[in-house]
Amino acid sequence: RLGFIVNFISHHVISGFTSAAALIIGFSQLKHLMGVNIPRSHNIFIILENAYADLTVLNGVSLAIGLGAIAILLFFKNNLGGFLAGTATKAGPLVVVVLSTALVYAFGFDAGRGVKIVGEIPQGFTPFVLPHLDMSIIPALLPSAFLISFVGFIESVSVAKVLASRRRQKIDPDNELVGLGAANIGAALSGGYPVTGGFSRSSVNFQAGANTPLASMITAVL
Repeated sequence: RLGFIVNFISHHVISGFTSAAALIIGFSQLKHLMGVNIPRSHNIFIILENAYADLTVLNGVSLAIGLGAIAILLFFKNNLGGFLAGTATKAGPLVVVVLSTALVYAFGFDAGRGVKIVGEIPQGFTPFVLPHLDMSIIPALLPSAFLISFVGFIESVSVAKVLASRRRQKIDPDNELVGLGAANIGAALSGGYPVTGGFSRSSVNFQAGANTPLASMITAVL
């Protein structure tokens, strides 16, 4: 029943948190759009400074693919009408993936023009094993662990509240906490990262019309 913690976080804090996350996520994509290596940072001014410094070495093909993808997404979102408009809008990202993949493959942009691709995807699943516990380092890790879990909970509840408000729904913070706990136990047993609710992935799911965790299961199977 620790979900009550969220009651002490004001709407303004959550609004600021989600706005900042949106800015950081958006600007963090500049390195992919420009095709350059920009050091990772949570300070958007440092990101912009590094991006400006790399203007002379930006990858024109990567930039063209990125801007083309954005144009297609905007077209699908704003220029399609009729009774299939909603379905077509949701298919926009899939069209972008298929077209960009076909272009890179057909013209060999990954080899000749330095366009970065996903490459080989490791096959199979990681084995389920009990994590190694070294009791001597637990006191040093606990403060960071509590901070990570608290920030993860706030992030998850923030995005959940934002999306729930758009559908005039309410969330149960206690259930959110139970779900996060179960997911993190699974991550610990499979060598995964700490689990939180993600702004970008949740927004994509929301815009695609997902209503339940079944959407994540379908994604995992695919």
